[in-house]
Amino acid sequence: MKVDIIGSFLPPTELAEAKRLYAAGAMDAATYRKIEDRAVDDLVANELKAGLTEVTSGEFRRQYWDKDFYFGLNGLTKERLDSGRVYAEDNVLTDLLRVKGRIAANPEHPFYEDFKYLQKIVNGRATCRQTLPSPGELYVRILSMSQGKPDSLYPDTEQLLADITDTYRDTIRHFYDLGCRSLQLDDTIFGRISTDAYTKHLLMGGIDVMTLQEVLIALTNACIDGVPADMHISIFISGGDTIVPSWQNVDYADDVIPKALSRLKVAQFYLPFDGKHAKSLDALRFVPADKQVALGLIDAHTPWAYYSDRILGCIDAAQRYIAPQLLSITPKTGFKLSKYSEKGLDYSDQWRKLQDLHTLVDNI
Repeated sequence: MKVDIIGSFLPPTELAEAKRLYAAGAMDAATYRKIEDRAVDDLVANELKAGLTEVTSGEFRRQYWDKDFYFGLNGLTKERLDSGRVYAEDNVLTDLLRVKGRIAANPEHPFYEDFKYLQKIVNGRATCRQTLPSPGELYVRILSMSQGKPDSLYPDTEQLLADITDTYRDTIRHFYDLGCRSLQLDDTIFGRISTDAYTKHLLMGGIDVMTLQEVLIALTNACIDGVPADMHISIFISGGDTIVPSWQNVDYADDVIPKALSRLKVAQFYLPFDGKHAKSLDALRFVPADKQVALGLIDAHTPWAYYSDRILGCIDAAQRYIAPQLLSITPKTGFKLSKYSEKGLDYSDQWRKLQDLHTLVDNI
């Protein structure tokens, strides 16, 4: 069993401070980029030292895990909201997503240059993984922006779905042409619509949840249809703020998780679990026998130690459904957190946690 990652890392202090100065206009772009590059260089060195076979740039160059990708697409734009009151999910003092035309891939998207830099630094010593927010994230965001009526922002819903599909296909193909052979979709939607609270929120907005489930599965599969056979596509299914999805709901006939696990045409699932409840891993019975699964079993956002007996119990539970050679182990989520200092983390904690996972795996 190998140790794996979700993809994001805590930034070093130098980069965090540079980001603050750059945002305040106290540092020029060229100086900031050099500090960013240096941080990615050091990150890759640490990832390789940690024994990882797939590495990322840690999302160091992003402000948001999802919106930075959207802002770089054609047809979408960023609006800065600095004051006032908003009677919606959007917070003030934030960058809001706005639809300005038909959505399409952007051949000049900044993510491409970032990936090329990562490849240059790695220089064949590991596989470079690119992470993107899932297509379902974008669709549901527009659904929310339009109060459940995307036709108010777009020519029609079918055109929106078709354009999102083409955007992701073209983007993924561009990454492939750059040499990317591992691409991970980060998704909170499947995890959130398995909860009673979010389902109620959607219903109150006039959204048919069962129809939405089918749309999301079909959209995700359409976006990765035709991907070259040597490109590994994975998906990280998170519960959003809770991180761990409501696995206890998988026995309900209307729950989306069994459908997602059994029907998404990805090669690998990254799935976070609560180590205190090994029974929740029974949800893995819905995963087809040929799929890989990365078990998220330790907390990425606190410096606390984990209970190895619980983790080993979860691994035993997983092996009842997934062949050992198809399993790997990861933290429950990425290490990056906007307010990580409030939870007591520091830059070294993430590397200690990965070493702890190696020690655990070595003792299985």
